[in-house]
Amino acid sequence: MTDDLTPTEPTLWGRQPVYILAVIQAALALAVGFGLQLSGDQVALVMALSTAVIALITNRHVTPNAWLKD
Repeated sequence: MTDDLTPTEPTLWGRQPVYILAVIQAALALAVGFGLQLSGDQVALVMALSTAVIALITNRHVTPNAWLKD
């Protein structure tokens, strides 16, 4: 018997999806620093998109599967 808090799906990097976000953003900043031709708006869009995707993944792992009873 498993309780609702036991993860049944593999998690990203040991339950720390924020690590993936940090790597994505650091890699993008490094690439721009070394000459990748992106405008400030494009960099901001990639950062915002990566943050939104990681937030959705994180939310899926921390939201309970059942509604709390009164």
